[in-house]
Amino acid sequence: EMKEKLFKSGRNRIEAISSIKVMQREDLFPLLPEILRKSDLDGETITSVILLYKSYGIELDKFHTRWVEDFEWILENSKEESHFIEIFSFAESRKERRLLYSLASFLKYPNYHVRVSVYRALGALSDDRAIPFLFELGNSERGIFKKYYLESLLHFKDDRILSLLPKLLSDPSPAIRTECVLAIEKLSLREKFFLLSNLASSDPNYEVRKYSVTSLKNIYNKNKTYIFQKTIFDENQEVRDASVEAIYSIRDPYYAKFVSTALEKEQI
Repeated sequence: EMKEKLFKSGRNRIEAISSIKVMQREDLFPLLPEILRKSDLDGETITSVILLYKSYGIELDKFHTRWVEDFEWILENSKEESHFIEIFSFAESRKERRLLYSLASFLKYPNYHVRVSVYRALGALSDDRAIPFLFELGNSERGIFKKYYLESLLHFKDDRILSLLPKLLSDPSPAIRTECVLAIEKLSLREKFFLLSNLASSDPNYEVRKYSVTSLKNIYNKNKTYIFQKTIFDENQEVRDASVEAIYSIRDPYYAKFVSTALEKEQI
């Protein structure tokens, strides 16, 4: 009866798939690849297959050796982003390297939540084969892909992947330079303090200077806060305000004279 339900449409098929583990009918697994590839397949049925596979965890290979092919087929043919995220979370939890190239093919996907699930999965794999795909993003001529590279950095614990940061800090686009500053802050890369200090004091774009000042404040090294002595006299009001806020956060009486001088100039 379960076998017959598998080849019916709608709720019957979904209920049969969902019952395979409960009923210990692993003998039906060989039928699932054919069912997945049926032309009348709906998104809910695909979801039930994904959840079934995930429920077996590390034992899935024992019952169904072709599950990787099934997931690759879903990633290539499904239009539902929830399917991608479910599969990528499975790859993350299992550290499943057989899905690496499928994961990498989604690094340029426009939906943020899908991309984050890819970053998390690739980060969990710790596989050097992922690095060239990330560098392709960072070296792209398209600003949006550079942005994707920068947002991916939070999910990788490999200093080699950070090697494009200095280059992107001098990118022609102020938006990319700003994203770079924010990435350095989120990663608490204190060793990049000098680079941020240069941006805070001399970047031609006031927003880059402002965000650099704020990031320096948030990851500040008390022995290297001299930069605020300069940025508090910046030509732009927002940069000056950010500098005053940074100085107040230090709570060092030495800086009081700089604040007083800056306020006198504001009044003039």
